[in-house]
Amino acid sequence: MSEIAEREQGIVYCGYATLLADILEEDMDQVKRHFGFPVEHRVYCLYCGDRLPRSRQSEYCSPKCRNQSRYIDVACDQCGNLFKRLESQVVYHIGKHGYQHQFCTRSCLWKWFGRRYGFGVHPEHARHSTRKWNYAVIWQLHLVTGLGALKLHVYLPSLPLGTLGYILAAMRKE
Repeated sequence: MSEIAEREQGIVYCGYATLLADILEEDMDQVKRHFGFPVEHRVYCLYCGDRLPRSRQSEYCSPKCRNQSRYIDVACDQCGNLFKRLESQVVYHIGKHGYQHQFCTRSCLWKWFGRRYGFGVHPEHARHSTRKWNYAVIWQLHLVTGLGALKLHVYLPSLPLGTLGYILAAMRKE
């Protein structure tokens, strides 16, 4: 038998091996080994799945794939967005420091802290829960008398002039 005929017959048998692999739902290389056909050793990039050349000793096709494979997807505990973080950082923070929470940005971190430990949870730590001066009463006095901050200061000497001006300006905006 000529070399060309043997090669063509091998192609036909390889086609049957593929068909058998599909029918038996097994790996095509296993079927080829079973029937004695040569199996080509294939190596693929662990990150992108591209085929690696035989001369390549690495598990990745490029330095870019190697670097990208080191990152894992992590969900932010505050907003729920997925972001990439080095796997070694996540393992280090959980293992050494016991951190259980991951945040995509500093603002998410501080929002989470505020909701968990802020004044809404512990109002006893808030500075002032009410205003020092009753803005509504001062505004009503201004509306009834029609006086500005300078003349109202004469009737309300305990209220600093700057504060009185601020209160009237703030109430005008509302």
